[in-house]
Amino acid sequence: MGTNAGETNAGDVPEVEVGDLDPEAIADFLRRHPDFLSERPTLLSALTPPTFQRGDGVVDMQRFMIDRLRAELATLQSRERTLLDAARANAMVQARCLRAALALNEAPTLARLIRTLNAEVPGILDVAAVALGIETTESLPAGARDVGIVILAPGTIDSLVGPSRTVALAADETGDRQIFGRAGGRVRSMAFIRLSFGVGHPTGLLALGSSDHDGFHPGQATDLLSFIARVLEQCVRRWLTPAD
Repeated sequence: MGTNAGETNAGDVPEVEVGDLDPEAIADFLRRHPDFLSERPTLLSALTPPTFQRGDGVVDMQRFMIDRLRAELATLQSRERTLLDAARANAMVQARCLRAALALNEAPTLARLIRTLNAEVPGILDVAAVALGIETTESLPAGARDVGIVILAPGTIDSLVGPSRTVALAADETGDRQIFGRAGGRVRSMAFIRLSFGVGHPTGLLALGSSDHDGFHPGQATDLLSFIARVLEQCVRRWLTPAD
């Protein structure tokens, strides 16, 4: 199982004292372990290869190739870090959206659902404000405004989202106080998602406002925003549809 003191197996690396780390000792070690660098290719990027003098006007291709490989390795490492950062950020956003969906789904009443949307969901999603708007000219049930439902004039949702669209994103714009109330002054970018509560019910609008100028911006993926909107739709429909 073990070896006696002073004996070294072929694949073992001998213990080297700090005082023994002189150039000749390192060179001897590498000669006895020719595969050391091939098994640790990242070390090559930290080494400075020798420059061979081959005469005036002759390019040292070995040095050129190693420099190019170093640059390619640095680029790949940078891309890897970028991808990892993006994956972590996406996972965090997904987790926030799932928490928001659970909070909405657990609301025991419609009034509590709206309060959860207005008061709790902004903190969960890390945005400045969230609002639910209803486009209608008819009177809503008593207390609807008190719980946080925003009444919108007919045509407002088409103007914000677009007649044939379901999601619209706006960057570097101040929030509308008619939609976000007092929180509108903190909003610098917005997301608007059209809501459908079924035949016979008015069209709705889910509005999210971020305090960052580019918290929402055109070209941004909207699948998670649409997911939250669909969850909200189903929660509202549950309270609008009479129980059998």
